Amino acid sequence: MQITFTTAVSQLRLQAIGFDAGDSVTISAYAGSSLLRSLQFATPLDVDTDPNPVLVDFSAFSGVTKLVFDDESSGSGLAYGQFSFTPSVSPEPEPTTGLMMLLGVAAIGRFVRRRQAG
Repeated sequence: MQITFTTAVSQLRLQAIGFDAGDSVTISAYAGSSLLRSLQFATPLDVDTDPNPVLVDFSAFSGVTKLVFDDESSGSGLAYGQFSFTPSVSPEPEPTTGLMMLLGVAAIGRFVRRRQAG
């Protein structure tokens, strides 16, 4: 299974929950085509008495664009949930910023012209 993010993310965390003893998965995080890190998890042998989710923490990496899940389970496999992340957003200038800059350049041009004329 693969999850591809439309924009790069950071602070990525998720939970993996196993249901059958010995099920395992390798989760790999990528930035573009570059592998950032792979983590492997296995369901504990006492899963019937302790089905606690495992926190998968990729928060040390920024710019994650893709997760690849290589599920090596022989049973029902693992479930995933509680995804949390922060999208990486490039700052865009406000429209008023551009307008104010344009007005400032026009005012300077007018000042220079008046000085040259008088």
